[in-house]
Amino acid sequence: MVSIVETIRITNNILFKPSDKTLFLEKEILTIEDRLAIMFSKTLNDIGIRYSIVAGYVAILFGRARRSDDIDFISERIEQDKFLKLCVSLMKQGFNSLQGNLDTIDSVKKLYNEYLLSDLSIRFYYNNYVLPNIKYRFEKTLLHRVSIEKAYSVVINSMHKLMISPLELQIVYKLYLGSDKDLSDAIYLYNLFKEIIDWRELEKWSSYLRVDLSLLRK
Repeated sequence: MVSIVETIRITNNILFKPSDKTLFLEKEILTIEDRLAIMFSKTLNDIGIRYSIVAGYVAILFGRARRSDDIDFISERIEQDKFLKLCVSLMKQGFNSLQGNLDTIDSVKKLYNEYLLSDLSIRFYYNNYVLPNIKYRFEKTLLHRVSIEKAYSVVINSMHKLMISPLELQIVYKLYLGSDKDLSDAIYLYNLFKEIIDWRELEKWSSYLRVDLSLLRK
């Protein structure tokens, strides 16, 4: 049980614990995106792979009414043996890859060497459902590293744990991308979490990416 004293209530179904940057989210209905993110996150957590979920799904997770074709995961760079272990676990749960089969070592090694080590993404799909899918890659940039090292925890229905990009970085990066969809995602997240947003962090990342924060007030 989370102490009320330690938390800030964002909405009726979202609490925030500042001490360890944990968001507690209650959802009556889990979307297909939620279920995929939960399964993939649990596998990474169980194996001990540090990661962060970024991009559009973060807004969807917290109630933005739109769909996404993919859920973006960025993880720390891991050795090939650990990636093999990850693929074995994913295959047992019903996942496979669009770029190669997970049931052969040669195929998995190819995914590792020709995709991940080349800074390309791998797409994992569940059962026979190609969309939505998991888009997985290794960290490469400063923003990727910060997303992992300073990730927020999200606990869904007191049982499922996900790691997401820091809200401030997520918002500014969405502004940086600049499409109508990305701007709407940024504004949605900002309005939802402005009570707990660190404005200094917003300014730091907006300066780094040369983004105008006044766009959030549209």
